[in-house]
Amino acid sequence: MATLHSSRLNRSGHVVDVVSHTGRPPEQSYSWHCSGCGTEHRYGPQAAAENAAAQHAATCTSGR
Repeated sequence: MATLHSSRLNRSGHVVDVVSHTGRPPEQSYSWHCSGCGTEHRYGPQAAAENAAAQHAATCTSGR
């Protein structure tokens, strides 16, 4: 089961979500997705997903 963990906006106002995935090992239990450009990275640890999502949100200017 996937649960929204956190959200932030990219530079054009589109959402970058970090999601936790129940039932996966801790080092593989988080993913993130940008609704602006469609970039998605799956299944890493929480800190890595949060950091990558924040870095992406700070630089992504895409908006579909």
